[in-house]
Amino acid sequence: MTPVTSLGRPAGIAAAIAAIALVLAAPAPAHAQRPALPGEATYGVTGGRLLVHYTASTADAVPAADANTNGVPDFVESVASIGEAALDQLVALGFRAPLADTLGGDARTDIYLKNLVSADGNAGDDSCAQNRCIGYVVAENDYAGYGYPTIAEGIRSVVPHELFHLIQKAYADGQSVTWSEGTAVWAVEQLYGDGNSDFERFLPSFLTKSYRPFERPIAGFGDGYPYGAALWPYFLSHRFDPAAIVDAWKGCETAGFLEAIDGALAPRGSSLEAAFVEFTRWNLFTGARARGGGYPDASGWASVPLEPAIDASGRVFLEGLSARYVPVTVGADPRVVVRPSGGIRVAAWLVPQDGGLADGVELTEQGGEQAATVDPGAYTLVVTGLSRNTIATAVDVELTAAKASGDDGCNASGGGASGLVLLGVLYATTRRRRR
Repeated sequence: MTPVTSLGRPAGIAAAIAAIALVLAAPAPAHAQRPALPGEATYGVTGGRLLVHYTASTADAVPAADANTNGVPDFVESVASIGEAALDQLVALGFRAPLADTLGGDARTDIYLKNLVSADGNAGDDSCAQNRCIGYVVAENDYAGYGYPTIAEGIRSVVPHELFHLIQKAYADGQSVTWSEGTAVWAVEQLYGDGNSDFERFLPSFLTKSYRPFERPIAGFGDGYPYGAALWPYFLSHRFDPAAIVDAWKGCETAGFLEAIDGALAPRGSSLEAAFVEFTRWNLFTGARARGGGYPDASGWASVPLEPAIDASGRVFLEGLSARYVPVTVGADPRVVVRPSGGIRVAAWLVPQDGGLADGVELTEQGGEQAATVDPGAYTLVVTGLSRNTIATAVDVELTAAKASGDDGCNASGGGASGLVLLGVLYATTRRRRR
C-alpha cells in the first residue's frame, strides 16, 4: 500500500485552495516525506512514548523562551508533556497506542513542529500493512496568527487530535472522514472537557446541517462538518459509555465505521439504527431548546434548523441518514400522518414544543404510513431518514381527522413537514481548518 498523508485539521478556505492547487500541480510522491528541519533538535520525556523534533532557526523556529534554562524551549516541553499525558489517558481508556516506528531515530512516535500554512496539524503515514499504518505527526510551531485563546489551548487542541489519528491507524486507516475527524475531536473533549473549547468550536458546522447525509464521507473546502460530527461519538459515550468508541474502532479492522458501531452497540442492547434515531432526537434539545434534553449541558450550543411550520399538510425531503425538524400546530384534525415515498424508511416522533425527551411519542407504522393521534397544541415533528445513500426523497405529512378506532397510538405530540431544496456540495479538503 502506498503511504499517504492522512487526515488532519483544516485550514481556512483560501489557504486550503492554494495548498490543494499546489498538490494537484505537483507529481504524486512515491512515498511519504517526513519534514526536514534545518538544525533539527529533538526532545522527549524520559521513559516517554514521544519524540519532538524542532528547530531554533528559519520560519519553522519554535518560540525561544526557556524559563527553566535547561536548553529546551518551553514550547517544546509543553508539546511533549501534553502529548504524553494525552496518550497515557487514551491508552488507559482502552485504545491502542500508535504503532512503533524507527524512522525518527528510535521507536517513539515522532512529532515534527513546523510553520504550517493550510492547517495547524496533520498525521502522515510511513508504511502500512493490512490497512494498519505506522505514522508521525506534524504540528504548528508557534500558533502565531491562529485564533486560540492561548498557546496552551492550541497545543491541547492539535497535538492530542493528531496523535489520535495515529491511534486510529493502529486499527484501520482510511475510515470515513466523518468518523476519523469526529472521533479525534471527541478525544480532545474526552481529555479536557470544559477546559478546552475545540469541540464547541466545531459543533455549529454539524448541528446546523442536520439535513446532510451522515454516512457520506465527503466534505467541502473549509467545511467543519466532519469535525463537528464529534457530536456523534459524544452522544454514544453519554448514551452508553466511552468504551463504545473503543469497541467501534476495534470493529473498524474488519468493517466500515457504521457496521463497526452497529457491532459495538449490540452487546449494549442497541444498534446503529436505533442509536441514530435517538441521536437525531437528542439534537433537537440544544441551544435555546436544551431544557429537557439528554446532553449534560447543551444550552450554549447551536440549534438544529427548523422547517417552516405547518398546520394542515406539507412535505420534507430526506437524503440518506439525516433528520428534519418541523414545528406543527395540531388543531381540529388531531391525527398526524407521515408518508415516505420512493421506498425509503423513516422514523417519526412527536414532542410538545414545551416538552422534553420524556414527553415524545413515536408514530406507529400502519400500511406504509406512520401515524399518531394527539391532543391539540404546538409540537415538533422529528423525521429521521434511515435509508443510506439515497437521493433527496419526499416525505409527506398530513393532519387528518382521527380514526374511529383510535388505534393510531398515544395522546402526546403531533407533527408536520415542509419542503427544502437540497443543493449539491463540492467536497474535498480533509485537513484541520486553520482558525
